[in-house]
Amino acid sequence: MKEFGGKQCSIRGTPYPEGDWIENDDDKIRLGFSASSKVELIAWILSFGEDARVIDPDWLVEEVVNKANRTAVMYQK
Repeated sequence: MKEFGGKQCSIRGTPYPEGDWIENDDDKIRLGFSASSKVELIAWILSFGEDARVIDPDWLVEEVVNKANRTAVMYQK
């Protein structure tokens, strides 16, 4: 069980449970790891909703932002 943005989240059973965890003084955690599937990685990140934020690499930040924006558009009236 790890904490993202003040909320506890379990990453067991997800495709990316192993990584380098860096716990900051501000109750945030930075996770670094390697992934082999871009599609699965983006879906995994988005599964945390507002409780996770991609810092880098820039291409991944852009992909996650674009996917989240396209999803939000689907719910606009």
